[in-house]
Amino acid sequence: MAKEDQLGVVYYELLDPTKTITGTLYRPQLMRLSRALKEKLPQYYSRHNKIILLHDSAHPHVADPVKNYLKTFDWEVLPHPPYSLDIAPSDYRLSRSMAHALSEQRSTSNEDTKKLGWYFDGDKNYFSVVKYHGKEEVFVDSVRLCGDFNTKAPPKACVVLRIQRNPMVGDKFASRAGQKGICSQKWAAEDLPFTESGLIPDVLFNPHGFPSRMTIAMMIECMAGKSASLHGEIEEQMYCESPKSRWSPPSMDANNPKVADASPASWVHDATPFRFNERDTAINYFGRLLEAGGYNYYGTERMYSGVDGREMSADIFFGVIHYQRLRHMVSDKWQVRTTGAVDVLTRQPVRGRKRGGGVRLGEMERDGLMSHGASFLLHERLFHCSDKTEV
Repeated sequence: MAKEDQLGVVYYELLDPTKTITGTLYRPQLMRLSRALKEKLPQYYSRHNKIILLHDSAHPHVADPVKNYLKTFDWEVLPHPPYSLDIAPSDYRLSRSMAHALSEQRSTSNEDTKKLGWYFDGDKNYFSVVKYHGKEEVFVDSVRLCGDFNTKAPPKACVVLRIQRNPMVGDKFASRAGQKGICSQKWAAEDLPFTESGLIPDVLFNPHGFPSRMTIAMMIECMAGKSASLHGEIEEQMYCESPKSRWSPPSMDANNPKVADASPASWVHDATPFRFNERDTAINYFGRLLEAGGYNYYGTERMYSGVDGREMSADIFFGVIHYQRLRHMVSDKWQVRTTGAVDVLTRQPVRGRKRGGGVRLGEMERDGLMSHGASFLLHERLFHCSDKTEV
């Protein structure tokens, strides 16, 4: 047990490793603690009516003999919340104070982030600080106490930082069909093509990525998402003649039980792989739904140029697709180097972005520079910025 103050530890007592704490051993500890407080901190008894004891819910501490013994000291016992295996009872106040103090705090420099993560070192009796070494603006997302079943291990506070980044050229994205790729260009919204209803696409996808990869599921998802935005529960009454009649969208076979027994919500949200077959295809199913909403059967639309407003001669496949951002971002991978650290033995640039290493110029890059006739640039990259050595 230990008693600490703003100035440090006032009194501590270690239990013999061969013994287990019990109510019989705990009562003499309380007696010695009371005696040490009277000797070292007599102002506590002169200024305050009583001492507040922050107690936990361990069995030796809540036994009836211990409770009766505490009454003789005239201390106010402050109980803890119920015990949890991953959070020590004495750390509740630390976790609450950290979460309240750090919530949604901003930081733009290393000096500001020195307070973003810390933990109390019981051996050295001070708070150890963990720095954030980045230069981007960060937010404190959450503060948690991490622990295990080892009661002797010191508790650790895990501070999760959140960095908000806007998409930029080179960031990696992917659809749910596995169509991964990087953002190659960012265009202004007023320069993008638009549909007859005024919709502007968020992503322009190169159609040459479909034939070799054969991701037909992405096309089906595009048609399904487009039909889902048309036939939601908002318009479900327009397909129902009476409350007891079966659902059947216009221009579809009402005798088909798959269609007749389905409500509009189930038309456009069923993603099971066993719903369709080669005779009753998903493309035909969602194409009919698009026709019922007034769109083209194949999911294409006529678009107009955002630069001059003229109609494009080609039909553009247009729809709704779920896209996700991947963790590979330019902000974490950019690397620039002219000259720098080299290996002692080979005199070539060292490896690694964090060490200021070199950027590889391979055979294909060499051939590209040779085809452009950039001989001076090739000489600079392969000689002056690589293994040039003066003896």
